[in-house]
Amino acid sequence: SNFTAMKEISAMLQREWLMEIRSRSSVAGLLLYAIAAVYVVFLAAGKISSAEFWLAALWGNGLFVAINTTMRAFQSETSGVQLYLYTLVSPRALILSKTLYYTCLVAALNTLSLLFFLLFFGSDLPAGASHASIFLSVLIGSAAMGSVLTFVSGLAYRASQGMSLLAVLGFPVLMPVLLSVVKMTKAAMISDSVVSDPYAFTITITLAILSWVLSLVMFPYLWRD
Repeated sequence: SNFTAMKEISAMLQREWLMEIRSRSSVAGLLLYAIAAVYVVFLAAGKISSAEFWLAALWGNGLFVAINTTMRAFQSETSGVQLYLYTLVSPRALILSKTLYYTCLVAALNTLSLLFFLLFFGSDLPAGASHASIFLSVLIGSAAMGSVLTFVSGLAYRASQGMSLLAVLGFPVLMPVLLSVVKMTKAAMISDSVVSDPYAFTITITLAILSWVLSLVMFPYLWRD
């Protein structure tokens, strides 16, 4: 039933959170990486002279934060843990909880990274750029990237190929998302609205939804294997 599914998803989200608390160094390391990357750009460039360079630095950093975050989604699921979870929850509850958790985590880390970009390079934004619109575009873009990469991470995990398959599949699958996200953020930076480029906005949302649908459809079959 729907109530049982909600209980399973809630329990799995609590499990993910407890595991995160026990290994605080992992998230701290990702955040430190994001901040260090921003600071290196600041030391190297000092000033960002164009909106394109601003976007390249922002999403170049965001891309690697997303990949390094989502590759941990299934690393702790050994065969013993997998068998144990198989007896407790449905495959859809498992993949939904993983996708929801890591989508939110990627969005949170990239939003914090954006804060440091604004701290170091906020004065280099185009005149009249809205910080609120940029934040919203980063949230939407990060959520799309997180959901797509969690789905690919699940495929790599069930194929028993480790992170090598994630590296092979991740970039080609993520390229359409990344391109639409950059265009959406650029439009938000110039015109104070994330929907001022409706094509990029629609593609970003569509690809995010598609990754959720594919996860729900494909993961139960992969789980049985």
